[in-house]
Amino acid sequence: MRILRGLIVLSLLLSSLPAAAQEPVEVSPKPALLQVRESGGLSPETIGIVSGAAAVNGASVSVLDRVTLRLWSLRRGETFVQLAPTGFGYPLLTAAIDPVAPIASETVRMVLARGEAVLSEASAAIRGASVGDLLDLEPLTGGTVTIPVGAIVPEDEIFNSELLVGKTTALQLGVDRPFAIVAYGSGLDRVEAAVRGSTFDPDVRIDGLIDDELTDPVLSVAAVKFRFGEFAIRAAGGDQVEIDPAWVEANIVDVDLAPLGLFRCHRLLVPYLRGVISELERSSLIQMLDPADFQLAGGCYNPRFNRGADPGYSLSRHAWGIAIDVNPSTNQYGVPPTLPLAVVETFRRWGFSWGGSWSTPDGMHFEWRQLPLSYSSNCSDLTVLPLYAGGLWYLRPAAGDCRPG
Repeated sequence: MRILRGLIVLSLLLSSLPAAAQEPVEVSPKPALLQVRESGGLSPETIGIVSGAAAVNGASVSVLDRVTLRLWSLRRGETFVQLAPTGFGYPLLTAAIDPVAPIASETVRMVLARGEAVLSEASAAIRGASVGDLLDLEPLTGGTVTIPVGAIVPEDEIFNSELLVGKTTALQLGVDRPFAIVAYGSGLDRVEAAVRGSTFDPDVRIDGLIDDELTDPVLSVAAVKFRFGEFAIRAAGGDQVEIDPAWVEANIVDVDLAPLGLFRCHRLLVPYLRGVISELERSSLIQMLDPADFQLAGGCYNPRFNRGADPGYSLSRHAWGIAIDVNPSTNQYGVPPTLPLAVVETFRRWGFSWGGSWSTPDGMHFEWRQLPLSYSSNCSDLTVLPLYAGGLWYLRPAAGDCRPG
């Protein structure tokens, strides 16, 4: 069972990624779990409902905490493998569990019980980490805590986080934000039935034994970093962040995309946006987009924190310039979307997920998650290619009239 449904499978993105240098780790089988989480963190009501259902049906529960910390550096002895610019830190999605609770593999729990950390394979590969390296992390209260890497395992082994620590280590880091409650043991089918039969806030998400896929899954944080790059950040006041200028210069470009106008975006996203606009123009749906409203929302690139997320350094996908908000005034967060489904399906065909299908709808929001399933239908021998010129990115067919299928 996949612990967090709704996240795209990393193996598709990491097939060409070299394995991080590490000693072989034999990972024991994962237990069957029921996980309940909600946007903005677990409420006492949700914890009470799940705990009560588990107690009645003979199961046990454990709370998973999760926040985004900053990584100052990664060291191999006294040698820096990764070092953030002065004053900046790399955001690292960090989770914490009780090593006693059998909600992770035995290998993972043994590492956590020793006070060491478990790093995901994707995050290790991004920064060149190996077992035995030292992570210099910034606790939420400030300062530095150094933790050795005790194991490197697949991402789904550590709840689709980048880093997993035990609850004792979590206290040193200030990781104390209930993100999910996990039920385990016997009677999980009865627990799940009882939980699903309860009255929940719409922000609640149940990941259990019943297949319950999201219509629009999103990339995990590590998958976003792998494809679009990792950067260091520092707070800039309010919900804004300052991103390492070197990363911004290398990746964020000005886009002149009629009829939406001039805005900034990640250079790798621009071809797909041009594909969306071209298709909307051909189908006469382009009039459904409001250029003035789009500009009011800030377009695409907006270096900021996730609104309503954890108290740490959780970043919006706009910080990478891989998300776009359209018609925000009439598709506000938390209210039923008004965007025509034909517009939504066009974005989906070009590899975007739509926030309007989420448990708490965000109808203005589209973020990139995968390559388009097909670039062309009536010219299979042609390929749509991105063209970079004069600081802007364009999407043009290699020849003839190519369009998505």
